[in-house]
Amino acid sequence: MTMSPRGPTRPDAAAADVVALEERFERALVEADVDALDRLVSDDWIVIGPDGGITIKAAFLAVVRSGALTHSAMASDETRVRVYGDTAIVTARVVATGAYQGRTFTTRERSTDVFAREQGLWKCVLTQLTTIPTKA
Repeated sequence: MTMSPRGPTRPDAAAADVVALEERFERALVEADVDALDRLVSDDWIVIGPDGGITIKAAFLAVVRSGALTHSAMASDETRVRVYGDTAIVTARVVATGAYQGRTFTTRERSTDVFAREQGLWKCVLTQLTTIPTKA
């Protein structure tokens, strides 16, 4: 057990909490719900893309808000969660479809999300994406 401001928590309960946040993030992205996305990630959240580029929270939310980035579907499987006190790491295979600046895309990626719990609330602080190559 670990301690939180609300008392002891079990690692499996914490794991369930962050998996629920992952699901809410996917739903919010498909629905282009910028307010929900804003609440789910920390103010200093960054995304490291498959090309090594870094996108900060404000830029990511702006591109979703503008409609330049849309998602029609997003699904995860092969999810693995590890909780280390007030830090959790979630890895998953993610398949997403959508459009960026009018060009449609389908991505197949390994996603690593790092969550930190502050004052009893989990927020994603880092996302790392790695492209899964398509088989020839």
